Amino acid sequence: MTEKIRMNYAAVEDMAKHLQMVEQQLRQTAQNAQRWAQTMQNSALQGPPGESFAQALGVFSQKVNKLAEAFHEEHSDVRKSMAEMQRADTTAGQNF
Repeated sequence: MTEKIRMNYAAVEDMAKHLQMVEQQLRQTAQNAQRWAQTMQNSALQGPPGESFAQALGVFSQKVNKLAEAFHEEHSDVRKSMAEMQRADTTAGQNF
């Protein structure tokens, strides 16, 4: 006997929206880090200290962007899974 698979579409949609929001916040954080690096290099931290700080923020920004990409993939996967489940529900309902 097969098990019934159920999905709370509202909760899954909320999760997808939350993942998308986190992705956007991470991308904004990476952009802010790049701006801070430029600001520090051009004013407060010139020379070697500014270069070091800018490099550190550059690495930070790259890692945050990579994390944002992971959240984007999760968001896309959740949406695809939800669409497939809705399609399966519709197809199953048509058989009766």
